Amino acid sequence: MGSRKLDPRGGRQILQTARTGSGRSAGLVERARELARLDTAVAAELPADMRPHCQVANLRAGTLVLAADSPAWAARLRFHAPRLLRRLRARGLKAQRVRVLIQAPIPARRETPVPPPRRLSAEAARLIHQQAEAIADPDLAAALRRLARRRGPEH
Repeated sequence: MGSRKLDPRGGRQILQTARTGSGRSAGLVERARELARLDTAVAAELPADMRPHCQVANLRAGTLVLAADSPAWAARLRFHAPRLLRRLRARGLKAQRVRVLIQAPIPARRETPVPPPRRLSAEAARLIHQQAEAIADPDLAAALRRLARRRGPEH
């Protein structure tokens, strides 16, 4: 299989085409907006405790596909599906059935905490600086001096 170079302008061109409303990407953007509106409508018809655990996955060929984040929420969603479908049809949705699938939630991205820089004791810094003065190699001496500056606060 040959490798293909990525064109960095591709993403910008897709976004520009989507903004101007032409091409395939515009259709994808509009489809995403439709599904987002449908997700809002579905959430409005669900009990409040279910909303964070269920979302619209797709609407295709008369089937509304909903995703639940666990088997328990999927079971509750299936129980509510007939009523939900009736209410959505009353809002103008053209769907004949509801399909529920289980999709594990995507964990929220957590920032990796940056550990504080390690600090040297004043005595360790003094000894490293003293060693740097005795080293003939200027690069190594400079590195040791930088290391010696990593002292912690004086007490």
